[in-house]
Amino acid sequence: MDNERPGSTNSGSDPVTSAADDIAEEKAGLGAQAGAALSKVSGAAQQAGSHVKEAATSLATKANEKAKGLIDQQVASGADFLGYIGSSARVAADTLPS
Repeated sequence: MDNERPGSTNSGSDPVTSAADDIAEEKAGLGAQAGAALSKVSGAAQQAGSHVKEAATSLATKANEKAKGLIDQQVASGADFLGYIGSSARVAADTLPS
């Protein structure tokens, strides 16, 4: 009748060992869930980083094109201005007595 006493070591399952096993299983499951969540967050961050990089590259390209256009305009304006100065110098030279 020793098997009928509470706390007997001859019983079929030990409640402490069973609880420890349950905790270990739950801990492993939570670890796997945390790993999966971290993987998803990492993937989302990489994707967001790629989008930011693409947007920055596009913006830099557009800014570069705009700057080149403005420089071309300034060069053209400078050439026109020098043309006007040349024309004025010719007119002034033509009006000088020979």
